[in-house]
Amino acid sequence: MLFSDPVFIFRALPLFLIIYYIAPYKLRTWVLFLAGLLFYAVNAPASLPLLILAIVINYALSSGTSSGKKGIYATAVIFNLGILIVFKALCACDFTLILPDDTILKAALPLGISFYVFKLVSYQTDLYTGRIKRAAFKDLGAYTTDFTQIISGPIARFSHTLENPNRITDSSERRISRFKNALSHICDGLTYFIAGLFLKVMIADHLSILWKELGTIGYASISTPLAWLGVVIYSLNLYFDFWGYSLMAAGLGVMVGFNFVRNFKNPYAATSVSDFYRRWHITLGEWFRDYVYIPMGGSRKGGIRTVFNLFTVWLLTGIWHGVTLNFLIWAGILLILILWEKFILSKNEILFQIFGHIHVWLIIPLTWIVFAMRSFDDLKAYFMRLIGLTVPASVINASDYIRVLTEGWMYIVPGLICLFPGIRRSFNRHRFGIVWTILLFIMFWLSVYSYCGAVANPFMYMSF
Repeated sequence: MLFSDPVFIFRALPLFLIIYYIAPYKLRTWVLFLAGLLFYAVNAPASLPLLILAIVINYALSSGTSSGKKGIYATAVIFNLGILIVFKALCACDFTLILPDDTILKAALPLGISFYVFKLVSYQTDLYTGRIKRAAFKDLGAYTTDFTQIISGPIARFSHTLENPNRITDSSERRISRFKNALSHICDGLTYFIAGLFLKVMIADHLSILWKELGTIGYASISTPLAWLGVVIYSLNLYFDFWGYSLMAAGLGVMVGFNFVRNFKNPYAATSVSDFYRRWHITLGEWFRDYVYIPMGGSRKGGIRTVFNLFTVWLLTGIWHGVTLNFLIWAGILLILILWEKFILSKNEILFQIFGHIHVWLIIPLTWIVFAMRSFDDLKAYFMRLIGLTVPASVINASDYIRVLTEGWMYIVPGLICLFPGIRRSFNRHRFGIVWTILLFIMFWLSVYSYCGAVANPFMYMSF
């Protein structure tokens, strides 16, 4: 059951909000905790014991971590990262176990493990460094299992949970005031949720169908114009799938009183690769910055150390996405671009501006193709078609891009329009105005109609 599922929108979410807001303040943390466990159990029942085990062990170790005991802190970090590494390795090795009763167990990455492991590592680190105080079991559980983030992020810090007055503080407000407060949060969060739903269901899901058509044709058999069109389609598909999900998750968080968590900030308006990844999946980038790059010395210890630190961050970023060759190549290309910008282009402001935009508008979309394809043969065939080379024995239909454009222009064009920063600024400033209210109403019912018409795909980042 995903956020875009009508069962979630029309049944589970209203029921949860009613229970959450009629519950006494002191019980709302438990409501969030139990709701997170239930949501996770519905989506991945087999992985629930591991999630509960991670919470229990981290709670047990947090006593020693909060006391500044380095050994216990190291144990907590090793445990958390260890379970992630083990499952990543098993999946990379395609591990399969055949039991005596002929039952076949195939290794699969537990749902959302990359996200909740990173949340737990940040909690233990912030606890060890004194940024936060030790949490009660219910608070740690609610933070870890937060159903708005458990499947595909964003990766919020524990300090974010302390900013929610609806479940942390008691209140002597009259019932009418409490009702108005709840309604205000729900209406505010609903605007983000609907916008994200539209981006996910109406743009990303339809673009996903167009992208799959290229695979159906065969990457070696597509025309060069269609290959370049495919770069645009997949880039938009990935962006709006993940941005749409992040908006929906952030909107749900706002509905229960949390501050909005920004995970994207107009990445295609960036001026360089470094700037792009400060705007793309912001919570993941900030996690690597705060818990890997800066503790290793950042850029404060000379050029060679900076290169090593950046290499480490991007190696880990590639592994976080998957222990397959395509993710490592993708991360390596980005590292080379960042080093090229940082140590060479930065010496000439004009060249930096020119090449920076070329990197964002051309090179980064090409890197998404590397990101998308785990088969080296497919990757080779695709890039050959991009430059007009033909794989032996392949048959090319020179006009295939016309059919794809005819089918998909109504999704490609809105996707390109939504890249402009002005759209986001208008939404943030005027989303409660009459124009955006009408637009959001239309966007919501179009999305519901599209989903019920079976044009729906799982969130792409669920696989991480």
